[in-house]
Amino acid sequence: MDAILAGRFACSPLRSLRHRIANAIYPRLPRYREMQIRLQQQEAEIARLRATAAAPTYQKMGPVQHRPFDHFPALKVGRSDAFPAVSDDLIKRIKTAYRAAHVTEVGPTDSAWLSEFSTQKSGIDRLLLNGGIGQIGAALANPLSNHLFHGFDSLTADETNDPPVLQWRAEWIYDNLLRFAEALGVRRMSNPESIADSFPPLEVLLESIDDAVGFRVVFPNPFQNEAGLLTSRGIATYRAVQALYQAWRIRQTTGTGQVRVVEIGAGTGRTAFYARNFGIDNYTIIDLPMTNIAQAYFLGATLGGDAIALYGEQSTEHRISVLPAATFFGSDTKFDLVVNVDSLTEMSAATAVRYVSEIKMRSKAFLSINHEANPFTVGEIAKSIAAAASSREHHWMRRGYIEETFRF
Repeated sequence: MDAILAGRFACSPLRSLRHRIANAIYPRLPRYREMQIRLQQQEAEIARLRATAAAPTYQKMGPVQHRPFDHFPALKVGRSDAFPAVSDDLIKRIKTAYRAAHVTEVGPTDSAWLSEFSTQKSGIDRLLLNGGIGQIGAALANPLSNHLFHGFDSLTADETNDPPVLQWRAEWIYDNLLRFAEALGVRRMSNPESIADSFPPLEVLLESIDDAVGFRVVFPNPFQNEAGLLTSRGIATYRAVQALYQAWRIRQTTGTGQVRVVEIGAGTGRTAFYARNFGIDNYTIIDLPMTNIAQAYFLGATLGGDAIALYGEQSTEHRISVLPAATFFGSDTKFDLVVNVDSLTEMSAATAVRYVSEIKMRSKAFLSINHEANPFTVGEIAKSIAAAASSREHHWMRRGYIEETFRF
C-alpha cells in the first residue's frame, strides 16, 4: 500500500503540470471560449427562470408598474363592510331583464366570452333563470362566491387572500392614482433619469385629484368583502381608478354640455358611475346579457334603482340604459361618442367589424382603449371599413395599451 501511495504522489507533480498547461492553452482557443460563454449564458438563464418560478405573483407583476414602490407612503389594504341590501324590486327587475335578454342574438361564438367564460358562468345563469329572489340577491351581493365577474373584475371565486399580493395590489392602485394625477397635470411626471421622487400621502393625493376633476372622488363598494386600497372614501380598487380616468377622457373627448354616450363592454359599470360626476347623464351600456347583470346591480346599488333602465324597460335621457348587444344593432339611434375599453379585440373579428361599421354610421366619435396583443387590432378593424384614427397615443393608465380617437 505504501508503495502504491508513493507512486501516486510521485506522479502528482506531472499531473499538476499537465493541468496548468491545459488551463493556459484551452482558454485561448476560439471554440473553447465560445463554449464557455454559451455555458455561462445558459447557467444565467436557468438561474433567472428558477428565481422567476419561485417568486411570489406580486413580484412577477413588476412590468405593469409605472415606477418602483420602494418610497411610497404607508398604505393599507382594506376590505369593504357589509353594504345595505338592495331592494327585492331591483332584483326582480334584474331577473326579468335577464330572462328576456339571454335569448337575444350575441353573434359568432368564437371568442373567450362566448365559450369558456360562458361555460364557467353557467351556474349563475341557471340561478338567474330559475332561482328565487333571495338566492339571486345573495349571489349578486357576494360575487366572491361565484364567477359572474370573471374576465372583467377581480371579484370572483378565484380571488386571492394572500397578504403580500393584496399589499402589492394596494400599492399598485396608489401607483395608478399617481398616474391619473400626472395625466390631469396636478402632479409632475416621474422621470426615471432624475433623482428619486417624493410621494404625497394618499389623502393629499386624492384631494389634488378632487380639485382637478371638480368633485369629491369616492369609491363605492356595494359588494361584500371587496379588497383594495383603504381610503377615507371607500376601498379603492384597480378597476375603479381605471374607470375614473375613462370617465374623464370621455368628458375630454365630448367637450362640455349634454351629450349622448354609449359604452360597448362596460365591465361592472364603474365608468358610467363616474361619468355622472362629470355631468354626463345620457349614457347607454351595451354588453352581454350576463355582464349586464353585474352592471345593473352595481349601478342600482350605488345610484338607486330609478337611475337605471334595464332591457324591456322605458328609458329616458337621465337614466343609464343597461342593454344587451342586440339592441345596439337593432337601432338607428345617433350618439356623440362611442367608447370601448379592453374588449373589442376579444370579440370575434366579424363582431368587431360589425360594431365599428355601426359606430362609423351612427356616432360623431369613437374612443378606443385597447392593447394590440390579440390576433387583430382596433386599427386593423377600422382600416377594413375605411376609417382611420385622428389620434393614437400611449394609454396613461395601463402599460401596453393604446388610446385611439376616431372622428366621423
